Amino acid sequence: MCVRVRQAYFVRVQGDLARANPDLSVSDLTKKVADQWRTLPDAEKSQYTATAQREMEQWKAANAKWEEKHPGSQRLSTSIKQVTEQLKQQNQEKKKTAAPKTPRKPRANTAAGAEGKKGRKPKAAAAKAAAANADQK
Repeated sequence: MCVRVRQAYFVRVQGDLARANPDLSVSDLTKKVADQWRTLPDAEKSQYTATAQREMEQWKAANAKWEEKHPGSQRLSTSIKQVTEQLKQQNQEKKKTAAPKTPRKPRANTAAGAEGKKGRKPKAAAAKAAAANADQK
């Protein structure tokens, strides 16, 4: 089913043109069909216009029946936008109701040489201690 006029023309002509010119690429074939469409007289274009309008009416009727059978359906892009907006609103509400963050406690392993987790000294402090031990010997 072709719902656009040039598309209706392309579908009817491209098969014959492709068989006549099997060495043409798809883009070259499309260019040839477009050139033919531009040079086509208005009387012949009106035939394809009428066909496209008739098929558009058929598509609209079929689409309306489908939408009646599926009343809760939405287009994907619309539902994605709605979900995105809902998530934004939820995040804003969370930010409003969330407790303010408390500052972190300072770490125990500073460059001054205090031992950190599991009794390890920081690398800088360990290097200083090693240098001091080497000097004493």
